[in-house]
Amino acid sequence: MGTVESQHQKFFEISQKLYRAEQLTLEILRMFVEKVVVHAPDRSSGHRTQQIDIHYNFVGQLDMSVETTKARRRSKAEMDTQFLPNQQSI
Repeated sequence: MGTVESQHQKFFEISQKLYRAEQLTLEILRMFVEKVVVHAPDRSSGHRTQQIDIHYNFVGQLDMSVETTKARRRSKAEMDTQFLPNQQSI
């Protein structure tokens, strides 16, 4: 497969093609995604949820869970608050 750096470079090159694409074609999808795993629905909370894992070529599965995404947004908002200048004091 090659080194981690070369695998990440290949993923980056494919993602650039996807970024410029006007449509998501089967060709692009096949280049970008290795497999999709759809888990059984979960109704234990009273709401229907369903986990879907996307395994990308060259980098594997990325954690895109709702919890992780919310945590990333909170972290970014906290960093913005700490490091961006106050708009009113400019």
